[in-house]
Amino acid sequence: MRRKSGTQKEPAEKVIKDIRRATRKQYSAEEKIRIVLEGLRGEESIAALCRREGIAESLYYNCSKEFLEAGKKRLAGDTARAATSDEVKHLRREARDLKEVVAEQALVSADKVLAAIDGLEDEFGLQSVGIAAALAERGLVPLYGMPTRTRNLYMELKKAKRSFEAEWDTIDRDQDMAIFDFAPGSVRTREKLRHRCTGFTGVLPDPDEFMTDFVVPMRPYSPWHKDDFRLRFCGGCGAWSRGGEEAATCPACGADSSDPGIRCITPSGYRTEFKPTDENLASKVGQRITLASLGKVDKQKTDANLRVNFADQSEIFLVNPGFRDEEDFTGFQVQEATDQDAQRIGWWTRTKPLVKLAGGRSVRRFLLKTGVAATRQRTMS
Repeated sequence: MRRKSGTQKEPAEKVIKDIRRATRKQYSAEEKIRIVLEGLRGEESIAALCRREGIAESLYYNCSKEFLEAGKKRLAGDTARAATSDEVKHLRREARDLKEVVAEQALVSADKVLAAIDGLEDEFGLQSVGIAAALAERGLVPLYGMPTRTRNLYMELKKAKRSFEAEWDTIDRDQDMAIFDFAPGSVRTREKLRHRCTGFTGVLPDPDEFMTDFVVPMRPYSPWHKDDFRLRFCGGCGAWSRGGEEAATCPACGADSSDPGIRCITPSGYRTEFKPTDENLASKVGQRITLASLGKVDKQKTDANLRVNFADQSEIFLVNPGFRDEEDFTGFQVQEATDQDAQRIGWWTRTKPLVKLAGGRSVRRFLLKTGVAATRQRTMS
């Protein structure tokens, strides 16, 4: 009886495996990328996404790994970038096919993702930033549940734990908070010591006792600001618009704009004077202003004295115009600065080098109508 039942069991299992193999759904490259992007958006858990798509979680993570590894290779320059190469032509053809599918999800196209990955090397090439976080920093792929635009306030150099290496002691905030908490003139308290914020900087490297040339100032990995633009107000429709130095028409109503605009900067990072103290320090607190930039209006509703404009997309700007005096907001005046006496590393007893910093911006005084701004995009329907 045992021999007979064993003989029947083997064909039964084989039949079941054959049925599963024959009926297993085959996913195209477009479908795999769509599922991976949905997982990156974080609108639902990976387990729930896999149940809805009818796939195993292991398959999702394999596809996600392949997607990120492909982006990493492009970021590192390991793939051929010649426009005539077969691989690039194939990727561009796939990107065009994916346009409509991805655009419907969150106005993200495969062309934009690939172009953004290509453009990440100059900005993040020397930093230990993952490709997903770098894409989120650009605002292309949101990372729900974690800050996507974290900014550091560099407070001072400190001795690393369990070694004599020097590393920067920092406080971080999301950019929407950092432009107020870390703005020049503010004071932050940590471990009963007060730190005065004095300016802006890019990502600072940790000094190395043997590799760093302390004769010349150290330069940041990245520029001191991300964006430099002007916000203009339209007196005709009451909308704010973002643009450059040149005069432009209002994108909402089409009227010519004569407003010179407010110059706005999105800082990459913030710094203090690197001289913590237990003394009381006066703090200049900036104001919080929210401005809306409306895209091209495609629908309008008017009722009595109320008019509502609808557009596919708009931008919300959080602006810190400085503190308010008796006349107006003061803004910030910044200038390029080289700190020849940033901090001495005293625990390196053999050399005790003096760290110098270049490439930053300091605030000498306050100036009317020069602002510091952070931006974020929102879709409107």
